Amino acid sequence: MKIFPSFQTTLKSPLSKVEVMEILSSNIAPRTGLSFPSSKKNKTKLFEGQLTNSTFNIQLAIDYRNSFIPQIKGSIDERNNYTEIKISLELHKMIKIFMTIWITFIAISLIATSYSFANGNTNIINIIIPLSMLIFGIALVYWGFNNEKGNSVKILSNLIQAKIKNA
Repeated sequence: MKIFPSFQTTLKSPLSKVEVMEILSSNIAPRTGLSFPSSKKNKTKLFEGQLTNSTFNIQLAIDYRNSFIPQIKGSIDERNNYTEIKISLELHKMIKIFMTIWITFIAISLIATSYSFANGNTNIINIIIPLSMLIFGIALVYWGFNNEKGNSVKILSNLIQAKIKNA
């Protein structure tokens, strides 16, 4: 089982590469960085990030908190009569680092309490706490990511008039 969710797919657009890049360029704002929940973003663009040459690194522009929002990395290639956009959705690198540290400490705690339980030094309740924290942490990552994954792909594909290849 993967600890961190990810998703890869290929989109097929009838538009030319230049048209796809123009549409993306006009719908990508620079990343805003950290903001307070009370400050609503002036959402004029659908995505935040950057488009350089034939690649992009973007995320859906949202006006609420979701640390697990998918980071969309993509490449644009022109084919004979369509444009192919390969995209990969992953968690932000800093979220992966934080969650790896958090899950590691919880797993160590679970191992220590399990060892203590096996030696008769503690009761089962002490194992349930780190176990439930571990399950909650992993579930939170998957829920936060998957909650936005479908929406991100749908908005991107609608924007460039694309369909998922081989779908």
